[in-house]
Amino acid sequence: MYRPFGPRWPQVRADVNPGALCIYYESAAGLTRDHVPPKALFPKPRPGNLVTVPACFRCNSSAGLDDDYFATARRAFQTAYPLVPPVPTAASPPLGGGLQLGDAVDLTRVYRVVVRVVRGLNFHETGRRFGPGEPVDVFCNATLSRSGPGVLGHLHSEILAPILTLPAKQLGTGVFEYRFWHSPDDPSCSVWLLTFHAAVPFLVTTGTGAA
Repeated sequence: MYRPFGPRWPQVRADVNPGALCIYYESAAGLTRDHVPPKALFPKPRPGNLVTVPACFRCNSSAGLDDDYFATARRAFQTAYPLVPPVPTAASPPLGGGLQLGDAVDLTRVYRVVVRVVRGLNFHETGRRFGPGEPVDVFCNATLSRSGPGVLGHLHSEILAPILTLPAKQLGTGVFEYRFWHSPDDPSCSVWLLTFHAAVPFLVTTGTGAA
């Protein structure tokens, strides 16, 4: 059973770049450094390549409970599959492999963390913030398992197979890796494949034309 650990209180950082804005709320007040993915996912000693982005105190501190829930939610994962193969097949789980989230997992909370990670990584990779009205959609094995064969066929051939050919970037040993693609015509349109603990995949699309 999940028990909240209480909010974390990040310190306001004087070393955040002058002129920086919170990437989530575009506020310049009380800036901190937010870790994406959450620092709680990484065992100590933590790797030296963790990604941080500027975030206001309110956005950073309000995410603490969801971060802690996400870090402990693996205990409630239900069905294990083999890890992602190089190319998904029709017989694979929807995202090619990995774990399927069980019914006990609060997907709303998990998805909030995943969306924040993608917003942070997008800023880290491109220097661009997603606007508040730009759509960010998250998919996992549990939700996609209810999709029809036509949807899954499109997913495998048009999205997963191409993005799996791109190099993965890793943070920590076996803790987190990600691949991403941006449309050359629309910077708001992108696809992200995130894998946590070498076993828990999420597909994220942004903009209106990614999927």
